Amino acid sequence: MSMPMDIERFNFNKIFRDIERHVEIRLKAHQSKRTQTNARFYEAFETLSQLLGPLKEHQKAISEGCSKYDFVHPDGKVVKGNGYRSLLFLLSCLLQPVCDLVVKISKNVGNLTFSSVDAINNLCAYCRALQGMEVLFRNSVYLMQITPAPQLFNNTPLKDQMLKALSHEYLCRDVFYGKLHGFQYAPTMKPLLYMVNVAMASYEQWYNADRGESMLRQLVSSILTGGRYMQNSSRRGLKLDKLTTDTSVYFVKAFWSLLEGDALKKGMNVIAHSVDVKHTLEIPAKTIKLEGTKGEEVELIPPSGTLGYKPIPLLLLSHKWREGQQPSRTVSSRTPRPLPPATGLIFHMHGGGYVAQSPNSHEFYLRKWTFELETPIVSVDYTLAPEGPFPRALDECVMAYAWVLQNTDKLGTTAERIIFVGDSAGGNFSITLAMKAKELGIRMPDAILSVYPSTNSTSAACASRVLAVVDPILPLGIMLACQQAYTGQLPDDEVLKMRGEYRDRIHKARGFYTPDPDSKDARTPPPSTRSSSSKASKQLPERPPPPSLNSLREVHKKSKGYSKIEDALEEVELNGDEEEQSDGAEALDKEDDPNMQSLLPNLPKPCVPEEGDKLSEQEIEELATELMKAFDSPAITNDPYMSPMLATPEMLAGLPPVHLVGASLDPLLDDSVSMAQLLKSVNQPVSLDIVHGLPHGFLCMVSLGNNSDLNHAHRLCLSILKKELVTTPKE
Repeated sequence: MSMPMDIERFNFNKIFRDIERHVEIRLKAHQSKRTQTNARFYEAFETLSQLLGPLKEHQKAISEGCSKYDFVHPDGKVVKGNGYRSLLFLLSCLLQPVCDLVVKISKNVGNLTFSSVDAINNLCAYCRALQGMEVLFRNSVYLMQITPAPQLFNNTPLKDQMLKALSHEYLCRDVFYGKLHGFQYAPTMKPLLYMVNVAMASYEQWYNADRGESMLRQLVSSILTGGRYMQNSSRRGLKLDKLTTDTSVYFVKAFWSLLEGDALKKGMNVIAHSVDVKHTLEIPAKTIKLEGTKGEEVELIPPSGTLGYKPIPLLLLSHKWREGQQPSRTVSSRTPRPLPPATGLIFHMHGGGYVAQSPNSHEFYLRKWTFELETPIVSVDYTLAPEGPFPRALDECVMAYAWVLQNTDKLGTTAERIIFVGDSAGGNFSITLAMKAKELGIRMPDAILSVYPSTNSTSAACASRVLAVVDPILPLGIMLACQQAYTGQLPDDEVLKMRGEYRDRIHKARGFYTPDPDSKDARTPPPSTRSSSSKASKQLPERPPPPSLNSLREVHKKSKGYSKIEDALEEVELNGDEEEQSDGAEALDKEDDPNMQSLLPNLPKPCVPEEGDKLSEQEIEELATELMKAFDSPAITNDPYMSPMLATPEMLAGLPPVHLVGASLDPLLDDSVSMAQLLKSVNQPVSLDIVHGLPHGFLCMVSLGNNSDLNHAHRLCLSILKKELVTTPKE
C-alpha cells in the first residue's frame, strides 16, 4: 500500500493568514523605530510580505488542479501523488517554519536572550527560499495551464517558455543546498543527505586537483576543504549551486563511483546479509541461439559498436548454496550438500543514471532480497555511458537474459518464475528489455518491478522535473548530464563553461551578483547599491554584529534614553566596539565561519548593475536562447527503447504485470505516474505505489540509516516480489 501525499490535510489558507497577520504586526512595530536593526527587520518582513501574495495565488491554482493528475487503478483506488502534489509539499515544508519563526520573533523580540542577528539571518534565508519557490510555482502553474489532465508531460513548443525561465532566472538555489539543506525531508534523512552533499562539494577539489601532487597532499587538501563546507552552510550552498548547474558527466561518474571502492566492498561482508554464493560470471561475446516462443530459432548477435565485442559480467548472488551453483570455498567445507534449485529467479539491472555504479554498489539490498525471498539473483554489469551510449547497455541486457535462459541449471533455479527488477536507469531497462523480448519472440518475464524509473528521456517538461532545481540527490544539471551521455551527444567542458558564463552575465544584468565560493575575498555588492523601498536600509552594514556579554551590561545605562529596553538592546547590538564584535562573532550563525560574513544569506533583491554588466533585453534574450540548448532533445530520445513512455500500444500489448514504485520527492516521479497511465490506457496490468518523503535512489540508502520511510519502501518492494514469485503461472 502506498503512502499518500494527502496535501489536502495541510491548511494553506490558515498558515498564510497567520504569517500575514504577524508580518503586518512586525512591519508596524519596526517602521516606527529608527535603529538599524529595526530597518533590517523591516526590510526582511517587507520582502516576505511581497512574496506571500503571488505564492498564495500559485498555491491555490495548483491545489485546485493537482488531483486531476493522480493515477487511478482499474479497481478505483486513487494514488495521490504527482509532481504538482510534491511541489505543494515542498511549499508546506517552508511555510510552517516561516510561521514558527515570525511567531517566535513576535513573542521574544526585546528579551535579553533573543538574538536579532540570528532572527534576521533566518528571515533572509527563508525569503530567498520563498523567492525561488515563487519562480518554480509560477512556471508550474503555466505548465498546468498548457497540459491537459491527466497528461503530466508537455513536449509542445509551449513548454519552451518554462524551460527558458528555469535555465536563467535567479532562483537563490544556494540557500536550498546551504542553510535550508534538506528542508523537505524527515529529520532522520537529513544527516544522510548532508553527508552526501558535503562529500560532493569536497570531492570537486580532489577531482580537479593537480594529478602531479602526491596522494597524501590531495587527501589533506580535500579533508581541509570538507571541513570548510561542513562549518559554513553558505559556502557549501554556493559551491553546490555552481557544481550542479552545468555539470560534467565525468565528475558525476567519478563521484558516484566512490561506492565501488575496495573498502566498501569489504565492508559489505560485515554489514550485509551473508551469502553462500557470490560469483561474477562472464558471458562470452558470441552469438546465442535459442528457441523462440513459437518454436522457431532466434539468433542474437552480441553488440559491438565503437567498443567492439567484449564479455558481459553477470553477478550471481544466492543466500543458500543450490544445485548447479559453484559455492564459495568457505561454504563447501561446512555445507556437505546443496539445496534443490529454487523455482524463481530475479533478473536485476542496476541504476546509476546510465553512467555509473555496478551490481556491487547495489549489493546490500540484493543480499537482503536473496535472503528474504530464498531466490537467486543475477545482476547485469552493463557497459556505462558515455563510453557505451544507447543502445549498448540495453543490447547487453538482452544478451545476458538470453544466456540466462539457456543456463538456468548453472544458477540454482528452475526459472519457473522470472522477475525483471531495476531502479532508475535499471528501471528503464526492466521495461524496455521486456519489450525487446516480445519483439524478438523469446520468453518474456513473468512480472516487472520498476523502481523510480526513467521512462521519458526527451526534454518534455513536467512538474516533478521542477523538483530537480532544489533536489540534493538528483539536481537538474546532473540529470541533464546523464541523459545527454546516454544519447551519445555530450557537451564538452568548454560548452559547459560557456553556459555558466552566459548565465552569470544574465544574472549580473538583472542585478544579482553571486560570490565565488572558492574565493577568500568573495564579497556581495555593497549595501549602498541595493535597491530597497526603505531608505534606512541603504545605510545598513553588510552584517550587523551580535551582542556580547560586555555590551549587554550597557543596556541598563542606555535604556534611560529609550522608550523600551528592546530599543536600547538593539542599538547596543549594532554599535558595539570592534573588540565586542569579535568576541561575539560565533553567534552570527552556529554553522558559519565569521570570515565569510559576506556569504550569509541576503534578501533576494537585485542590486544596481555595474556599468560593464548592463545588457539590453535583446542581448539577454539571445543569451537565454543559447542556454536553452542544454534542453535540446536529439531525435534518438524519441526511440521507445530509450523512452518507453513513447511506446505504441502494439509494443506494450502482452507485457507481463508491471509494478511501478516511485518516490514523492524524486524528480522522476512523473515518469512512474505517466508510465502507469500509459499501461492502463492500453489495458495492460499495472500497479503504482508512491512512497512518501524519500528521494531518488532510496534503495541504496537503507544501509546508511534507520529510517521508517526507507524501511517501508524496502518492505513494499519485497512484498511485490514475494507475491509474484509464488503466483501460479498462467496456462
